[in-house]
Amino acid sequence: MSAISTLSAKSLVKAAILGAGLTIFLIGLAIAQTAPVAPPAAPPTATAPQGRETGRAIAQACQAEIGTSVRGPDRREAMRKCVEDKREKAGLNQRGDRRAERGNQREERQKARKACMDQTKDQRLTVDERKSAIQDCVAKADPQQAKMLECRKEAEAKKLERRSSEFRQHMRTCAGPRRANKAASSGLPRREP
Repeated sequence: MSAISTLSAKSLVKAAILGAGLTIFLIGLAIAQTAPVAPPAAPPTATAPQGRETGRAIAQACQAEIGTSVRGPDRREAMRKCVEDKREKAGLNQRGDRRAERGNQREERQKARKACMDQTKDQRLTVDERKSAIQDCVAKADPQQAKMLECRKEAEAKKLERRSSEFRQHMRTCAGPRRANKAASSGLPRREP
């Protein structure tokens, strides 16, 4: 009979330990459910930019405004529009002006090149002679373009491949003063290569 009482005592102790553990777990769960939770931090406000915000602050405000509901190309387009609007309101939207200016410069260069091509069309020149005549004509019309052509010839003489980092670096250093003056005149910080 002592074997049966010992067996039931062991079972009784195991049941008590299991019950106590389960009770502690449930009490902890109940406390966790009723504990006051601190409110989540408020996301950055999506108000209009105050003063002259940096581009990063504007982009962060737009990200908060758009949220995560929009994805892919639609998100890019929404971000682009939001940033442009905020930059415009803050008086920072010089990008559109620069784009228009570059477009006008491009059109002027194309017109000058077209006029030079028309001048050399009637002359009986070989391909290389015609190419150099057009480049000389364009150089007379646009000194900036002449400098770029000169830099490009130097790079070709050094046997630098176009679109390589060495070629780009050479073009930056060769045409550097023009870009530095342009950045200084626009009031924008100069990007370092």
